[in-house]
Amino acid sequence: MIGVIDVTDWQTTVDLRTGRGTVADGPLVRIAQRVQADHHYPGDRKPESVSWVTDTALDLCRRSTPGLMVLSYAYPYLTRLFTAPSRSEWHEIVEKTLSAVDRFTEASGMTPVIVGTGAMVPVQGRIDLSGLECLTATGGAAPRYAGLYHPSEHDLEYLADHPGVRGLFKREDVFKADHFCAAAQRRFPDYLVAARSGHLFRGFGGVPRPVAHLPACNESVPLVSGIGQAGEITGIRGMIAEHLAEGERIALIIVEGIGSADLDRPAYACRNTWRWHSYSPGEGQYAAILTGKHLPEQAYPPGFRYYPEDGEEREYPFAGPYGTMPTDTLGMAYEGRSAAVGSRSTMTHVYAGTDIAIECFARNLYNYGTMAAVRSSKNELWGRIQ
Repeated sequence: MIGVIDVTDWQTTVDLRTGRGTVADGPLVRIAQRVQADHHYPGDRKPESVSWVTDTALDLCRRSTPGLMVLSYAYPYLTRLFTAPSRSEWHEIVEKTLSAVDRFTEASGMTPVIVGTGAMVPVQGRIDLSGLECLTATGGAAPRYAGLYHPSEHDLEYLADHPGVRGLFKREDVFKADHFCAAAQRRFPDYLVAARSGHLFRGFGGVPRPVAHLPACNESVPLVSGIGQAGEITGIRGMIAEHLAEGERIALIIVEGIGSADLDRPAYACRNTWRWHSYSPGEGQYAAILTGKHLPEQAYPPGFRYYPEDGEEREYPFAGPYGTMPTDTLGMAYEGRSAAVGSRSTMTHVYAGTDIAIECFARNLYNYGTMAAVRSSKNELWGRIQ
């Protein structure tokens, strides 16, 4: 994969697998360079980031006419995660985001399939892991799961009695009950701890920013679709693939932080759980939607330690904790032209699997610009730049 990094004042190309600079050219690379130069990312917490997704996606459509597009609007989720907007302010945020979604679908002529990632709830409590004797792993800004490595009896008793803990899942018991893929088995912690709705973990690997809201333990999320319905989020990929095979141009649009009550249009309730696990942004939800696979078949379970795989020779250093790319996503399976744009960094290019993906190059709300990921095998197959 070829990466194009744009930091407003300059651009560079890299080999995304190694992270090293490279010289690259071709139709898709040139499209990425031009679109990125024309659309600078305003920042995760700027309302203009909503328009940025739509404007960038429409520009890609004009230059390439893809049959599949994957869009992600993260602004509602990130705003509510770190702040407490009033009811009227939240309504305005949702309205602005959905208006941007409608503007894309109307201008592009693509059939929309809109997925809200689920409702959010105020933070009710924090589960402090700093006093435990074992190693803990609590990655992400709003960790609702934590991995424990070699916990003591005291550690397990403390968590079992904590009012904010929903459950403790022992590695051996989990594997006895369900078959997990080899990659998930390799990364699964000794114990996985789940928090109750409204509670989050504080410990090693957590983001130090204060958090105001969390994803709820959503049993279902809203699906707005004119091409059918999926009983669960893992069925969305197959539903879209069927219509793509019939020649329909479809845009899968993921709107983060939006639940059924936030929508101004009819929606199906789409199951968002696997047994004891509920999905939320950053905890396998993108993987479930875009690969059609539940937690046991995902390579990166919650609570995994990322640092054993770090090092100078680690592959895909621009992909956050993900050192491998899934090879079976919706974009990878589609043979026609495909593109993605997202204000959720990393998730967009890792899980969309499209010929070209343009995402914000932001980490922990720090804005460094934009990054495009181009599939090398498709770079020369695309048509003339328009």
